Amino acid sequence: AVCWNSPFIQIAAGGQVEEGHACALKPDGSVWCFGRNHAGQLGVCDEIDRSSPESVIGNHSFIDISVSKDGFQTIAIKADGSVWVWGKDPFCDDVDYCSPVS
Repeated sequence: AVCWNSPFIQIAAGGQVEEGHACALKPDGSVWCFGRNHAGQLGVCDEIDRSSPESVIGNHSFIDISVSKDGFQTIAIKADGSVWVWGKDPFCDDVDYCSPVS
């Protein structure tokens, strides 16, 4: 079992069993991710897979999260409507974003 000190208000997951990842949104707006991390999709700027959630880099306050169907990208929205993404760039095979970019 995986236990956390603070409840999550939203969980998003994507990808296949051995290729996917999940992210969870806390009430304070922080995002915590775990799973496969070969394209920066966990937002921690390394390529180490995680079996326990780790906080995404940066002091962000998101209100909504999503994970792409293939599991290579994570998408988050802030209260001002700005969209933030991290993981594999779907338009450029050679580019991965390991921390949120708007």
